[in-house]
Amino acid sequence: MVFPFPTLSADEKESLDAILDAFRSFAKDHIDMKKHDHDGRFPDAMREGFHALGLMGLNIPEAYGGFGASATVFNRVFGEIGATDPALAVYFGAHQSIGCKGITLFGTEEQKQQYLPRCASGELVAAFCLTEPGSGSDAQAMKCSATLSADGSEYLLNGTKIWISNAGYAGLFTVFAKVPIVVDGKPKERVTAFIVERDTTGVSLGKLEEKMGIKASDTRSVIFDNVRVPVANRLGDVGQGFKIALEILNSGRLGLAAGSARGTRQIMNEAIAYAKQREQFGRPIASFEMLRRKIALAAAECYAADAAWFLTAGMVDRGGVDFSLETAACKVYNSEMAYRASNEGLQIAGGMGYSKEFPFEQSVRDSRIMLIFEGTNEILRALIALMGLQQPGERLKALGKALQDPINGFGAISSYLAGRARSTLNKPDFTKVHPAFEDEAELVASQIHASRARSSLPSASTARRSSSANTCRSAWPTPPSTST
Repeated sequence: MVFPFPTLSADEKESLDAILDAFRSFAKDHIDMKKHDHDGRFPDAMREGFHALGLMGLNIPEAYGGFGASATVFNRVFGEIGATDPALAVYFGAHQSIGCKGITLFGTEEQKQQYLPRCASGELVAAFCLTEPGSGSDAQAMKCSATLSADGSEYLLNGTKIWISNAGYAGLFTVFAKVPIVVDGKPKERVTAFIVERDTTGVSLGKLEEKMGIKASDTRSVIFDNVRVPVANRLGDVGQGFKIALEILNSGRLGLAAGSARGTRQIMNEAIAYAKQREQFGRPIASFEMLRRKIALAAAECYAADAAWFLTAGMVDRGGVDFSLETAACKVYNSEMAYRASNEGLQIAGGMGYSKEFPFEQSVRDSRIMLIFEGTNEILRALIALMGLQQPGERLKALGKALQDPINGFGAISSYLAGRARSTLNKPDFTKVHPAFEDEAELVASQIHASRARSSLPSASTARRSSSANTCRSAWPTPPSTST
């Protein structure tokens, strides 16, 4: 997982630097985070200028008018936008990371040709429609339906989606609905994805949501009332919608992780600058140990957060591996770190931090959504724990089958019992431990051994522990050898 640690090629670095320079130059004159927060909307001229930079097609393939950026480059730019204006990062990410991502990953050639060039130019802004009044992370509970017409040419789409980022700006929606089918003579429903254009008859929007933060990001309900969707606009096969949604959300979570890390650096730099010039008892408050401790902890966590998302982006770029656990862990760790850092930044600024004159109170409001977006952190912790326990679960499943036929399954049973005995009686033997951490590794091994000896019964806290261990494993990658 850690080796080789990803690096950018010289060409990629040159392209990234050019993109960042262009964005920073544009932001200096045209992006006013406080005004966007106050007005609750982006000026049309600002959005048009942002589109003209070519950023709306950053990770859309070049063959369809995009830049074709790697996950590493895309998420580095995502982080820069997030540090400048979190609401603009939501606009940018909701469009590319999740809005039109399904077309890039699962669309037919005709669908890609029809929609991606317009998404890349910003002519079409995209949105992702999954959440409903009665279903969020539990996508299987959705009520939105799509019924195939008698002649098999179109679907009739009905239902309501809520909390849709970019809804008011969007001209294109990726929508998930249940399609009724018959399997072995029995009626079933299968979650399926569709591409729906905003100007289709029967599509309407709810009122603009008044949110705590990221106010300029347009969030509304989207209502589908007998909307006729051509079969050609079905994304993937019938029943493939749940898989499509999960793959899209994996992409979005990585963007949130990168944005959280960069945003943390930005707000802590603001806090440090304030602490250096604010004096109490005849000296800058930056000289007091308690404040230094806050800043040092935030810096250490931010270093880990940057390493985690960068490493995971490298895995995505290399391909051939399932990175869903890593993206979930990055999102959980980085979003919680960003929210803590925002609160600490406000605390360092004291009463000034509570004023709208300074960026700290907005940072607290804007960063809070990151713990909820694209799977709440509680749901993602359950996912991380489940994936961490998957391999032991498969072993126990094999054991269960063996116990039903103990004679033929003797080998599996004896292997399991021997493994249990070894894990209980012997201390774990960690491999690839950095020399600087040998003492700590020995201490951890001793504690694990003692815990196993006391009890091996699973409990409600097992999932939480597994989740925390897997999250920290992603957030704190193994350090490189001191010999290199």
